[in-house]
Amino acid sequence: MRTVAARLVAQCRILIIAFVLAVPASFVSGADRGTVDPSIEGSTESASEEVSDGGPYRVTAFRYEGLTAGIRPEQLDWERVRLAEVPNGLVAPRPDLRPVWLELGRVGGREGRGTALYASALREIPTAITRVFRRAGIGAVRVGLLRSEIDSLLDPASDGVLTIHITVGVVGVVAAKALVGETTLTEEETLADPVVGRIVRDSPVSEGDPVAVDRLRDYADALNRFRHRRVEIGIGPGTGENEVALDYLVSSVRPWTASLEVDNTGTPETGRFRERLGWLHRNLTGHDDALSVAFITAELDEANAGLASYEFPFRAAPLFSARCSGLYSEYDASQVGAFDLDFSGTAAVGGVDLRSNIFSSGSFFADAELGGAVHRIETNNETLRQEADATFAIARFGLVAEQTEAEQDWRASVDVEWSVSTLGSDRRDVVRLGRTDADDDWRRLRFDWSGAVNPFALFRPVDRAERSAHRIAWRVSAQDSLGTRLPPNFTLLSGGFRSVRGYPEAYTSGDRGIVASLEYRWHVARWLASSTERPAAESDWDLILRCFLDASRTEQQDRLTFERDVDLIGTGLGAELILRRRVRVRLDWGLSAREAHNGADRAAAGVSRWHFSLAVVF
Repeated sequence: MRTVAARLVAQCRILIIAFVLAVPASFVSGADRGTVDPSIEGSTESASEEVSDGGPYRVTAFRYEGLTAGIRPEQLDWERVRLAEVPNGLVAPRPDLRPVWLELGRVGGREGRGTALYASALREIPTAITRVFRRAGIGAVRVGLLRSEIDSLLDPASDGVLTIHITVGVVGVVAAKALVGETTLTEEETLADPVVGRIVRDSPVSEGDPVAVDRLRDYADALNRFRHRRVEIGIGPGTGENEVALDYLVSSVRPWTASLEVDNTGTPETGRFRERLGWLHRNLTGHDDALSVAFITAELDEANAGLASYEFPFRAAPLFSARCSGLYSEYDASQVGAFDLDFSGTAAVGGVDLRSNIFSSGSFFADAELGGAVHRIETNNETLRQEADATFAIARFGLVAEQTEAEQDWRASVDVEWSVSTLGSDRRDVVRLGRTDADDDWRRLRFDWSGAVNPFALFRPVDRAERSAHRIAWRVSAQDSLGTRLPPNFTLLSGGFRSVRGYPEAYTSGDRGIVASLEYRWHVARWLASSTERPAAESDWDLILRCFLDASRTEQQDRLTFERDVDLIGTGLGAELILRRRVRVRLDWGLSAREAHNGADRAAAGVSRWHFSLAVVF
């Protein structure tokens, strides 16, 4: 208990220091992907533990027996082995000896008389051969030298040619094991599951193929882009000679969830509290297609909204997917950052997006997106005593990159969006939506980057306790209107729970700007699990303590006399409790660190606000 208490005090000190100081954020690459069992990386048959260099053997050439999997003899001949030089030949490398590099194809020397290799040097040869297969992405390889053939080199009549025996394991059977939640499916249930069956059918490695490690890793990483499912690969002994069994270990959660969320992200005009009812099915027809439906309301009276989306991959072109979405919402001026006017409105949106994967490397993926949408906006302006409506046809092109690994998880996107047509509306209709001199022919460039990284992994290897308990998280959102004045529904908003904590919701808006946040998160349950040698995955709860720094700047294009460019800075502490992944309660205390004025209201420095959310998943 004293040890745990001492570590608890140390962690509290870290939390306090991180709150006072700015912590640099960056990300690491090349972390362990953890999708392939190490046993498929290949093995090397070597002699017993080295006790001496042994005697020298004259070797004039190497002969490769059993060479398959597309590896050519010259590839092995080009491989270099690091050895050490002694007066009578070459031995295994040692710190006290001068290192030399031996190219396997040149072991005979210039005159073909051969090279004297001690037994310790010969034991390095299988390791070098295995390296060639690993670089080619081939696992389950066994390389060995026969003692009888080595001893035959001592015969004066020997030609000095030494045979290297290579055995490349092949896949004897491809199968799958499935786990849904905490329930392991039977063999019959696994075979009947359409998703698991498709994973086996689409396997890049089939029966009779070598174990292509890189292809299996890439396949598992692509499958793991679906966050509700985790696919790992296991290799075990097969039933036949030189055969291995390939198993896909598929872990997934229940495909559908219903949720209820309550938070205080509303405005005084619409009500402080907002409620959200949602339903999500991640695999609606068994083809990784997702349907999401949600209803959002402010105290069941004001600012109601309904939204739905359906996303599906193309079976004939797996790199392509499509997303259809729709939204209907009721809003007022405070929700679009227009505090100087009194108006309400409705918005109806329908859109289609196409996505294509253009590059992937392990767990890193880059996609291109092309889409379009139609926005129908209607307003009732009480200040000007007029009604207005406008329709926009909008086109969008963007790029998305993401990577998910054990020590880092991030996503970045950039897109450009522009108004193609107002479909019969003119600029006067657009201005009447609630913003003076707004353009009907507008454009905007947007950038988003968010993620989390283990801060200790940036500088040194991390131990078990540090691996999952600590995170530095960041979020950056930026927008530029490219010289145009945007309608109020398309401006960048800042202030509140999801942007700069410590300020009112949607306190300011602008044509261009940036919103950034930096957090240190300490996962207490994971830390306690590591302290008691209990696997973190077994924990059915988590307590996240955080300290944060938020900042933003919003600017107006062709700023009018009553408009302002606004800077916001907020900081604070927060806590989040998660119970059995079903209940999530979050409370953040934000403090405004800079005085600001949005043209209608002044936000004083040093004012604190509580931001609250409760989510229940059914």
